[in-house]
Amino acid sequence: MSDCEAGPGCTTSCVAGCGCISKPDGTHCKCYCVNSEGELEPAFSFSEWTLDEPVLICLKEVDRSRLASMLADAWPASLDPKVGAGAAALMDADKMPTTLRALGADLGLVFLDA
Repeated sequence: MSDCEAGPGCTTSCVAGCGCISKPDGTHCKCYCVNSEGELEPAFSFSEWTLDEPVLICLKEVDRSRLASMLADAWPASLDPKVGAGAAALMDADKMPTTLRALGADLGLVFLDA
């Protein structure tokens, strides 16, 4: 069982891994569970976020390469979908304050506008 929390009232519990993302004030909360294929459900969408706005992210047992692909799909003009070394590992982050740009860099993504 995995429990994720990304700010006040932004929580979920899942049988496998999980992910939650919210703005630091707890608004715009989205939470997801990892399914039997290792994908986040419902489909994790980053479309309402910008790369540089502050977010709180909680991830438990989320496949790094899948997360990197979802980021690259959300901003195809800004990111190169190449994933760095070690990307196949599972990612855990507990209420980590960050930006999606910083998360992408941690995942080994190459920013075309950097």
